Amino acid sequence: MILNPHTWVEINKSSLQHNLKQLKKVVGDGILAPVIKSNAYGHGLLEVGRVCQETSQVDWVCVAALSEALVLRNSGFTKPILVMVYLDKDPALAIKNNIDLMVYNREILKHLSVCAKKLNNICNVHIKADTGLSRLGPSPKKTVEFTEFAKSLEGIKIRGIGTHFAQSQSQDQSFTQQQLETFKKILKQLEDKKIKIRYQHACNSATTLRLKQSIGNFFRPGIAAYGYWASSHVQSDAKKISLKPVLTWKTRIFNIKTVPAGRSIGYDRTYETKKETKLGYLPIGYGEGYRRDLANKAHVIVNQKPAPIIGQIGMNVITIDLNNIPEATIGTEVILLGDAPGVRANELAKLINGNIRELTTRICPTVKRFLY
Repeated sequence: MILNPHTWVEINKSSLQHNLKQLKKVVGDGILAPVIKSNAYGHGLLEVGRVCQETSQVDWVCVAALSEALVLRNSGFTKPILVMVYLDKDPALAIKNNIDLMVYNREILKHLSVCAKKLNNICNVHIKADTGLSRLGPSPKKTVEFTEFAKSLEGIKIRGIGTHFAQSQSQDQSFTQQQLETFKKILKQLEDKKIKIRYQHACNSATTLRLKQSIGNFFRPGIAAYGYWASSHVQSDAKKISLKPVLTWKTRIFNIKTVPAGRSIGYDRTYETKKETKLGYLPIGYGEGYRRDLANKAHVIVNQKPAPIIGQIGMNVITIDLNNIPEATIGTEVILLGDAPGVRANELAKLINGNIRELTTRICPTVKRFLY
Protein backbone atom coordinates (compact mmCIF):
# COMPACT_ATOMS: atom_id res chain seq x y z
CA MET A 1 0.00 0.00 0.00
CA ILE A 2 1.33 3.43 -0.97
CA LEU A 3 0.49 5.77 1.90
CA ASN A 4 2.01 8.83 0.24
CA PRO A 5 1.33 8.76 -3.52
CA HIS A 6 3.70 10.97 -5.40
CA THR A 7 5.20 11.93 -8.73
CA TRP A 8 8.79 12.52 -9.72
CA VAL A 9 11.08 13.26 -12.66
CA GLU A 10 14.14 11.20 -13.55
CA ILE A 11 17.00 12.96 -15.35
CA ASN A 12 19.35 10.66 -17.23
CA LYS A 13 22.81 12.10 -16.65
CA SER A 14 24.54 10.05 -19.34
CA SER A 15 21.96 11.08 -21.96
CA LEU A 16 22.40 14.73 -21.05
CA GLN A 17 26.18 14.42 -21.28
CA HIS A 18 25.81 12.63 -24.62
CA ASN A 19 23.78 15.52 -26.04
CA LEU A 20 26.23 18.12 -24.75
CA LYS A 21 29.15 16.24 -26.30
CA GLN A 22 27.30 15.96 -29.60
CA LEU A 23 26.69 19.71 -29.59
CA LYS A 24 30.32 20.40 -28.77
CA LYS A 25 31.34 18.33 -31.80
CA VAL A 26 29.22 20.64 -33.92
CA VAL A 27 30.54 23.92 -32.51
CA GLY A 28 34.16 22.75 -32.45
CA ASP A 29 36.37 25.50 -31.09
CA GLY A 30 33.35 27.69 -30.41
CA ILE A 31 31.92 28.35 -26.96
CA LEU A 32 29.20 25.88 -25.99
CA ALA A 33 26.72 27.71 -23.73
CA PRO A 34 23.58 25.57 -23.23
CA VAL A 35 20.44 27.40 -22.20
CA ILE A 36 19.18 26.17 -18.81
CA LYS A 37 16.53 28.82 -18.15
CA SER A 38 13.04 28.09 -16.80
CA ASN A 39 14.23 25.32 -14.50
CA ALA A 40 16.33 23.94 -17.34
CA TYR A 41 13.29 23.55 -19.59
CA GLY A 42 11.63 21.68 -16.71
CA HIS A 43 14.56 19.32 -16.20
CA GLY A 44 15.77 20.95 -12.98
CA LEU A 45 18.07 23.97 -12.83
CA LEU A 46 20.35 22.60 -10.11
CA GLU A 47 20.43 19.07 -11.53
CA VAL A 48 21.28 20.20 -15.06
CA GLY A 49 23.63 22.87 -13.72
CA ARG A 50 25.53 20.18 -11.82
CA VAL A 51 25.99 18.14 -15.00
CA CYS A 52 27.10 21.22 -16.94
CA GLN A 53 29.62 22.02 -14.21
CA GLU A 54 31.06 18.49 -14.44
CA THR A 55 31.02 18.24 -18.24
CA SER A 56 34.21 19.60 -19.77
CA GLN A 57 32.56 20.27 -23.13
CA VAL A 58 30.36 22.95 -21.55
CA ASP A 59 32.04 26.36 -21.45
CA TRP A 60 29.21 28.66 -20.27
CA VAL A 61 25.53 28.38 -19.46
CA CYS A 62 22.72 30.81 -20.30
CA VAL A 63 19.69 31.64 -18.14
CA ALA A 64 16.77 34.05 -18.46
CA ALA A 65 16.85 35.75 -15.06
CA LEU A 66 19.50 36.95 -12.65
CA SER A 67 17.76 34.98 -9.89
CA GLU A 68 18.48 31.76 -11.79
CA ALA A 69 22.15 32.67 -12.12
CA LEU A 70 22.38 33.39 -8.40
CA VAL A 71 20.82 30.04 -7.54
CA LEU A 72 23.54 28.40 -9.62
CA ARG A 73 26.32 30.44 -8.02
CA ASN A 74 24.99 29.67 -4.54
CA SER A 75 25.06 25.96 -5.37
CA GLY A 76 28.76 26.08 -6.26
CA PHE A 77 28.53 26.57 -10.03
CA THR A 78 31.77 28.27 -11.12
CA LYS A 79 31.61 28.44 -14.92
CA PRO A 80 30.64 31.69 -16.70
CA ILE A 81 26.93 32.53 -16.81
CA LEU A 82 25.03 34.81 -19.20
CA VAL A 83 21.69 36.29 -18.10
CA MET A 84 19.78 36.83 -21.34
CA VAL A 85 16.50 38.52 -20.42
CA TYR A 86 15.82 40.34 -17.16
CA LEU A 87 17.24 41.49 -13.85
CA ASP A 88 14.89 40.39 -11.08
CA LYS A 89 17.52 40.87 -8.39
CA ASP A 90 19.94 43.64 -7.45
CA PRO A 91 22.40 43.88 -10.38
CA ALA A 92 25.18 44.49 -7.88
CA LEU A 93 24.88 40.76 -7.16
CA ALA A 94 25.68 40.00 -10.78
CA ILE A 95 28.83 42.10 -10.59
CA LYS A 96 29.89 40.56 -7.28
CA ASN A 97 29.29 37.03 -8.61
CA ASN A 98 30.95 37.54 -12.01
CA ILE A 99 27.74 37.05 -14.00
CA ASP A 100 27.45 38.50 -17.51
CA LEU A 101 24.30 40.39 -18.48
CA MET A 102 22.57 40.91 -21.81
CA VAL A 103 21.69 44.59 -22.27
CA TYR A 104 19.07 46.05 -24.61
CA ASN A 105 18.28 49.61 -23.52
CA ARG A 106 20.11 52.66 -22.20
CA GLU A 107 18.33 52.71 -18.84
CA ILE A 108 19.74 49.31 -17.95
CA LEU A 109 23.21 50.34 -19.06
CA LYS A 110 23.15 53.52 -16.99
CA HIS A 111 22.00 51.64 -13.91
CA LEU A 112 24.70 49.00 -14.34
CA SER A 113 27.33 51.69 -14.74
CA VAL A 114 26.27 53.28 -11.44
CA CYS A 115 26.34 49.89 -9.69
CA ALA A 116 29.78 49.06 -11.05
CA LYS A 117 31.22 52.42 -9.99
CA LYS A 118 29.84 52.04 -6.46
CA LEU A 119 31.53 48.66 -6.20
CA ASN A 120 34.70 49.90 -7.87
CA ASN A 121 34.30 46.97 -10.22
CA ILE A 122 33.38 46.04 -13.80
CA CYS A 123 30.04 44.85 -15.15
CA ASN A 124 30.40 42.47 -18.10
CA VAL A 125 27.66 42.96 -20.70
CA HIS A 126 26.55 41.50 -24.02
CA ILE A 127 24.77 43.76 -26.49
CA LYS A 128 21.40 42.48 -27.71
CA ALA A 129 20.68 43.35 -31.34
CA ASP A 130 17.16 43.05 -32.76
CA THR A 131 17.55 41.62 -36.25
CA GLY A 132 13.92 40.65 -36.77
CA LEU A 133 12.37 39.04 -33.71
CA SER A 134 11.11 42.49 -32.69
CA ARG A 135 11.54 41.81 -29.01
CA LEU A 136 14.63 43.03 -27.15
CA GLY A 137 17.44 45.27 -28.33
CA PRO A 138 17.92 48.24 -30.62
CA SER A 139 17.17 48.03 -34.33
CA PRO A 140 20.03 47.19 -36.71
CA LYS A 141 20.43 50.88 -37.58
CA LYS A 142 20.81 51.82 -33.92
CA THR A 143 22.87 48.87 -32.66
CA VAL A 144 26.25 50.43 -33.43
CA GLU A 145 25.26 53.70 -31.75
CA PHE A 146 23.97 51.73 -28.74
CA THR A 147 27.23 49.79 -28.55
CA GLU A 148 29.25 53.02 -28.67
CA PHE A 149 27.12 54.39 -25.82
CA ALA A 150 27.78 51.25 -23.76
CA LYS A 151 31.49 51.53 -24.50
CA SER A 152 31.51 55.12 -23.23
CA LEU A 153 30.15 54.25 -19.79
CA GLU A 154 32.44 53.85 -16.83
CA GLY A 155 32.38 50.39 -15.28
CA ILE A 156 30.91 48.71 -18.36
CA LYS A 157 32.88 46.10 -20.29
CA ILE A 158 31.38 44.76 -23.51
CA ARG A 159 32.17 41.06 -23.72
CA GLY A 160 29.63 39.90 -26.25
CA ILE A 161 26.99 40.74 -28.83
CA GLY A 162 24.08 38.55 -29.79
CA THR A 163 20.76 38.27 -31.54
CA HIS A 164 17.92 35.77 -31.62
CA PHE A 165 16.06 34.11 -34.48
CA ALA A 166 12.35 34.25 -35.13
CA GLN A 167 11.85 31.28 -37.45
CA SER A 168 14.97 29.14 -37.36
CA GLN A 169 13.24 25.76 -36.94
CA SER A 170 10.98 26.12 -39.97
CA GLN A 171 11.55 24.59 -43.37
CA ASP A 172 11.62 28.01 -45.01
CA GLN A 173 14.93 29.54 -44.01
CA SER A 174 14.66 32.78 -45.97
CA PHE A 175 13.89 34.98 -42.95
CA THR A 176 16.59 33.30 -40.89
CA GLN A 177 19.07 34.01 -43.67
CA GLN A 178 17.88 37.61 -43.72
CA GLN A 179 18.51 37.89 -39.99
CA LEU A 180 21.94 36.33 -40.36
CA GLU A 181 22.93 38.80 -43.04
CA THR A 182 21.67 41.68 -40.90
CA PHE A 183 23.75 40.47 -37.95
CA LYS A 184 26.83 40.10 -40.15
CA LYS A 185 26.39 43.69 -41.33
CA ILE A 186 26.23 44.91 -37.73
CA LEU A 187 29.43 43.02 -36.91
CA LYS A 188 31.13 44.53 -39.97
CA GLN A 189 30.05 48.04 -38.99
CA LEU A 190 31.49 47.54 -35.51
CA GLU A 191 34.70 46.20 -37.00
CA ASP A 192 34.97 49.26 -39.25
CA LYS A 193 34.74 51.43 -36.13
CA LYS A 194 37.52 49.40 -34.49
CA ILE A 195 35.12 48.03 -31.88
CA LYS A 196 36.22 44.49 -31.10
CA ILE A 197 33.80 42.24 -29.23
CA ARG A 198 35.08 38.89 -28.01
CA TYR A 199 31.91 36.79 -28.11
CA GLN A 200 29.49 36.87 -31.04
CA HIS A 201 26.37 34.75 -30.75
CA ALA A 202 23.16 34.09 -32.62
CA CYS A 203 22.77 30.33 -32.82
CA ASN A 204 20.08 28.48 -30.92
CA SER A 205 19.53 24.71 -31.27
CA ALA A 206 18.16 24.89 -34.80
CA THR A 207 20.90 27.08 -36.27
CA THR A 208 23.65 25.36 -34.32
CA LEU A 209 22.66 22.03 -35.84
CA ARG A 210 22.10 23.44 -39.31
CA LEU A 211 25.82 23.84 -39.82
CA LYS A 212 25.74 26.01 -42.89
CA GLN A 213 23.84 28.67 -41.00
CA SER A 214 26.22 28.93 -38.06
CA ILE A 215 27.73 32.28 -37.23
CA GLY A 216 29.90 33.61 -34.46
CA ASN A 217 31.97 31.82 -31.84
CA PHE A 218 29.42 31.37 -29.02
CA PHE A 219 26.51 28.95 -29.32
CA ARG A 220 23.33 28.87 -27.21
CA PRO A 221 21.50 25.57 -27.86
CA GLY A 222 18.44 25.00 -25.71
CA ILE A 223 16.02 22.20 -26.59
CA ALA A 224 18.72 20.05 -28.26
CA ALA A 225 20.65 19.77 -25.01
CA TYR A 226 17.67 17.89 -23.56
CA GLY A 227 17.48 15.43 -26.44
CA TYR A 228 14.78 16.97 -28.60
CA TRP A 229 14.90 18.27 -32.15
CA ALA A 230 13.58 21.80 -32.65
CA SER A 231 11.65 20.43 -35.64
CA SER A 232 11.68 17.56 -38.12
CA HIS A 233 13.31 19.94 -40.62
CA VAL A 234 16.23 20.51 -38.28
CA GLN A 235 16.57 16.78 -37.70
CA SER A 236 16.71 16.06 -41.43
CA ASP A 237 19.32 18.79 -41.97
CA ALA A 238 21.58 17.73 -39.09
CA LYS A 239 24.24 15.31 -40.23
CA LYS A 240 25.67 12.51 -38.09
CA ILE A 241 24.21 13.95 -34.91
CA SER A 242 22.23 11.87 -32.43
CA LEU A 243 20.21 13.17 -29.50
CA LYS A 244 18.85 11.26 -26.51
CA PRO A 245 15.82 12.40 -24.48
CA VAL A 246 16.90 13.16 -20.93
CA LEU A 247 13.66 13.37 -18.94
CA THR A 248 11.24 10.71 -17.72
CA TRP A 249 8.20 11.81 -15.68
CA LYS A 250 6.69 9.12 -13.50
CA THR A 251 4.01 8.50 -10.89
CA ARG A 252 2.23 5.54 -9.30
CA ILE A 253 -1.36 4.31 -9.31
CA PHE A 254 -2.93 5.27 -6.00
CA ASN A 255 -6.44 3.87 -6.43
CA ILE A 256 -8.24 1.28 -8.56
CA LYS A 257 -11.91 0.47 -9.01
CA THR A 258 -14.24 -1.09 -11.56
CA VAL A 259 -17.30 0.67 -12.98
CA PRO A 260 -20.11 -0.67 -15.20
CA ALA A 261 -20.85 0.16 -18.83
CA GLY A 262 -22.53 3.51 -19.38
CA ARG A 263 -20.74 5.28 -16.53
CA SER A 264 -19.55 8.85 -17.24
CA ILE A 265 -16.03 9.64 -16.12
CA GLY A 266 -14.77 12.88 -14.58
CA TYR A 267 -15.76 16.52 -14.81
CA ASP A 268 -18.12 17.55 -17.60
CA ARG A 269 -18.77 13.86 -18.36
CA THR A 270 -16.57 13.90 -21.46
CA TYR A 271 -16.14 10.11 -21.54
CA GLU A 272 -18.59 7.23 -21.06
CA THR A 273 -17.55 3.60 -20.56
CA LYS A 274 -18.71 1.20 -23.26
CA LYS A 275 -18.27 -1.87 -21.08
CA GLU A 276 -17.32 -2.77 -17.54
CA THR A 277 -14.02 -0.96 -17.05
CA LYS A 278 -11.15 -1.22 -14.59
CA LEU A 279 -10.07 2.30 -13.75
CA GLY A 280 -6.75 3.46 -12.33
CA TYR A 281 -6.21 6.82 -10.67
CA LEU A 282 -2.97 8.79 -10.77
CA PRO A 283 -2.09 11.38 -8.09
CA ILE A 284 -1.25 14.17 -10.52
CA GLY A 285 -3.04 16.57 -12.85
CA TYR A 286 -2.76 20.03 -14.29
CA GLY A 287 -1.77 21.29 -10.84
CA GLU A 288 1.47 19.36 -11.27
CA GLY A 289 1.81 20.55 -14.85
CA TYR A 290 0.26 17.77 -16.93
CA ARG A 291 -1.52 19.37 -19.86
CA ARG A 292 -5.30 19.40 -19.44
CA ASP A 293 -5.86 19.31 -23.20
CA LEU A 294 -4.32 15.82 -23.38
CA ALA A 295 -7.53 14.43 -21.86
CA ASN A 296 -9.14 11.67 -23.96
CA LYS A 297 -6.21 11.90 -26.41
CA ALA A 298 -3.04 10.69 -24.69
CA HIS A 299 -2.10 7.52 -22.90
CA VAL A 300 0.43 6.65 -20.19
CA ILE A 301 2.64 3.57 -19.94
CA VAL A 302 1.86 0.91 -17.33
CA ASN A 303 3.94 -2.28 -17.31
CA GLN A 304 5.20 -1.35 -20.81
CA LYS A 305 1.62 -1.17 -22.12
CA PRO A 306 -0.47 1.89 -23.11
CA ALA A 307 -3.23 2.91 -20.71
CA PRO A 308 -5.54 5.57 -22.22
CA ILE A 309 -6.35 8.71 -20.26
CA ILE A 310 -10.14 8.93 -20.03
CA GLY A 311 -12.27 11.80 -18.86
CA GLN A 312 -11.13 15.30 -18.02
CA ILE A 313 -7.77 15.75 -16.32
CA GLY A 314 -8.34 17.13 -12.84
CA MET A 315 -6.09 19.44 -10.89
CA ASN A 316 -4.55 16.52 -9.00
CA VAL A 317 -6.09 13.34 -10.45
CA ILE A 318 -5.91 11.58 -13.81
CA THR A 319 -8.10 8.58 -14.64
CA ILE A 320 -6.75 5.79 -16.87
CA ASP A 321 -8.30 2.70 -18.46
CA LEU A 322 -6.65 -0.48 -17.11
CA ASN A 323 -8.83 -3.05 -18.89
CA ASN A 324 -5.87 -4.31 -20.94
CA ILE A 325 -3.52 -4.32 -17.94
CA PRO A 326 -5.22 -6.64 -15.42
CA GLU A 327 -1.99 -7.11 -13.46
CA ALA A 328 -1.79 -3.40 -12.50
CA THR A 329 -2.22 -2.75 -8.79
CA ILE A 330 -2.07 0.15 -6.37
CA GLY A 331 1.56 1.24 -6.34
CA THR A 332 2.32 0.18 -9.93
CA GLU A 333 4.72 2.63 -11.59
CA VAL A 334 3.45 4.74 -14.49
CA ILE A 335 5.36 6.68 -17.16
CA LEU A 336 3.67 9.98 -18.02
CA LEU A 337 6.33 11.39 -20.34
CA GLY A 338 9.53 9.75 -21.49
CA ASP A 339 11.28 7.70 -24.16
CA ALA A 340 8.47 5.21 -24.73
CA PRO A 341 5.87 4.82 -27.52
CA GLY A 342 3.20 7.50 -27.44
CA VAL A 343 4.55 9.39 -24.43
CA ARG A 344 7.56 11.02 -26.04
CA ALA A 345 7.43 14.79 -25.77
CA ASN A 346 7.20 15.31 -29.53
CA GLU A 347 4.32 12.81 -29.78
CA LEU A 348 2.35 14.42 -26.96
CA ALA A 349 2.99 17.86 -28.45
CA LYS A 350 1.50 16.75 -31.78
CA LEU A 351 -1.68 15.60 -30.05
CA ILE A 352 -2.39 19.13 -28.87
CA ASN A 353 -0.70 21.07 -31.68
CA GLY A 354 1.73 22.41 -29.07
CA ASN A 355 5.46 22.36 -28.62
CA ILE A 356 7.87 20.23 -26.64
CA ARG A 357 9.09 23.11 -24.48
CA GLU A 358 5.57 23.75 -23.17
CA LEU A 359 5.25 20.16 -22.00
CA THR A 360 8.52 19.98 -20.10
CA THR A 361 8.62 23.50 -18.65
CA ARG A 362 5.12 23.11 -17.22
CA ILE A 363 6.15 20.27 -14.93
CA CYS A 364 5.79 21.91 -11.54
CA PRO A 365 9.17 22.94 -10.02
CA THR A 366 8.12 21.32 -6.72
CA VAL A 367 8.05 17.90 -8.40
CA LYS A 368 11.29 16.28 -7.27
CA ARG A 369 13.99 15.76 -9.92
CA PHE A 370 16.46 12.90 -9.56
CA LEU A 371 19.74 12.53 -11.45
CA TYR A 372 20.64 8.95 -12.23
